[in-house]
Amino acid sequence: MEMLSRVGDFMNNWRTPLFNFGSNEHELQNLISRNEHLQNINPADFEENSRTTDEILRIVMQGIRRFAGEQFEGLVIHDQLIKFGSSREGLKVIDALEFDSILVFDINGLELEPVLGNTLGLVRLQVNNAEELLEKYPWIKKYGVFKQVFRNKYLINSRNLHLKVFESIIDKTRELVNEMLRDTEYSFDRIAKPPTINIRILLNKEKGIPDLYDKLSIITLQSESLEAKEFKPSLDIDIVPALLIRNDSVPDPNARGAKMPCPVYAVMKWVNLSQDTEMAMYKDFLWRVCTSGYERHILDVCQTNTSQQFLITACRILKTYVSNQDGTNQIHKVATSYHLKTICFHCITLLTIPKDHNSLSGVKEALGYFLSFLNLCINSATLPHFFHGNPCLVLMFPECSFGEEEHIKNVYGSMSSETFHQAKISYNKMLRDLLGLYTDNALLDDNRLDRFAKLLDLQHTVRKPKDAYKL
Repeated sequence: MEMLSRVGDFMNNWRTPLFNFGSNEHELQNLISRNEHLQNINPADFEENSRTTDEILRIVMQGIRRFAGEQFEGLVIHDQLIKFGSSREGLKVIDALEFDSILVFDINGLELEPVLGNTLGLVRLQVNNAEELLEKYPWIKKYGVFKQVFRNKYLINSRNLHLKVFESIIDKTRELVNEMLRDTEYSFDRIAKPPTINIRILLNKEKGIPDLYDKLSIITLQSESLEAKEFKPSLDIDIVPALLIRNDSVPDPNARGAKMPCPVYAVMKWVNLSQDTEMAMYKDFLWRVCTSGYERHILDVCQTNTSQQFLITACRILKTYVSNQDGTNQIHKVATSYHLKTICFHCITLLTIPKDHNSLSGVKEALGYFLSFLNLCINSATLPHFFHGNPCLVLMFPECSFGEEEHIKNVYGSMSSETFHQAKISYNKMLRDLLGLYTDNALLDDNRLDRFAKLLDLQHTVRKPKDAYKL
């Protein structure tokens, strides 16, 4: 068994995009490189850009820790940002100018209890010792971070926490960094879209990333104000503040029968909900249960499985195709980066587990199944969420805290029938544009396709296989 030096929660580096083919697929690689719809599939300067991003995050974290300590006594900022998203998972395409990180925080002494609603994936966070913390830390009351909703029942107001606390910290950080970069052509800006706070850096087209790295590497924030800003042409960094709500256990791929931790975070997701939504009255108190810990683990373990690497490569091919289409092509609506990663996870589970009995011959076959799965989703207007209510999740994670809901969440649930009508047209165009790069549906195994088709019935009863297989 191939060993992974670091995996999941123990691996916190950016990962070079994966692009692996079967031993007899040299001609397929050549066809992909010449396909006009798949240009720039492998980002240039990934290592240089990720190194510069780490310098930016180093500086930003100095500011965040400093201003959190100065303004918000008891707000605990963990030492290290947790990298996630496509640049961490080996899925990046086109350019290496977008990086995502989780900022783990806590309030000293905070006692939390997640409160579930009827909306899958969303929770409220109840504070069981709110009155003690309100007395101890006046800023909590000043900025309305805790809200009394019933007698002796307090919830965290995620909207106020995001807008009045974390945006304030980031803005002060941005101001200080911009002051230090005042005599250069670079500047920081900040955009907030819950649950993220985006830092964008405007780049000099001629000098580019290496010059920015040189400027940043000499900055150390001392005792003044710091600030975060948006950088274009454009290096974009999303920082997502998050609270740890539990640690799950997942199989350790390096030791049969052993387990390792998998953190589950809650991220701020206050939204404007329609009045007929059960949680509308709590729209300022919503948090999304983040599955990034599981996602990192899955894609790290794939590094040791050839068939799963073929599927990741197929995912990157389709991501590149979609990214290269203009805005009129409706494939954008049903095949976003998130949609394609969700389908990729389903492919990994249903096509390669248990790994001793399931394999793929190469990227061409993997892309054929991937396209067929996407077609089933479009025709049924249904993309099953990989974590919420997925009865097959137990094949990967026997003790997973997700997957036991009675109904699977439909990721396509809010889309109109017209969207799918147009998407079918765009899908057929995609098949023509990628002709020769994938195995035709008629040549694929119907039994393997049926495994996915069964998931499209969202009203299933939870089915947990008796024997759970590991990745």
